[in-house]
Order: sequence, then C-alpha cells, then structure tokens
Amino acid sequence: MGTISGHPEYETNTLFNEFHRDMEKGLPIRLPKRYFSAAVPANTWRGDSVQLYNNWVASLSNVRVTTF
Repeated sequence: MGTISGHPEYETNTLFNEFHRDMEKGLPIRLPKRYFSAAVPANTWRGDSVQLYNNWVASLSNVRVTTF
C-alpha cells in the first residue's frame, strides 16, 4: 500500500483561502510550490484526486462486512 500526502479532496481555492487565512494570522508560512505561479490558482491535482477516489471506491467491492 502506498502513502498519501496532502489533501486530494481540496477544491481549487481551498489552499488559496487557507494560505491567506494563515498570512492574516501572521503565521510563518511559505508560498505553496507550483500553485501561485499564475494570477489564478491552478488545480493541478484534480486528475490524480479523481483517480485516487475511483480506485478507493473500486476496492470497496473486495471488502467483506461482518455483523455481530
């Protein structure tokens, strides 16, 4: 089994909103890599997120549920 890092469930503006929230709080935060390179945030992870969830849903057919 692999390791998942990050938040594949995030929508395009979620990281943008969290970044600005933390900036306003004065937290020590760095710009996310490859996210603010354009004037508009880019969701470069959407395709991977969809594949991750499709794989997860497909794997549920192999789960056996037992009731007690």
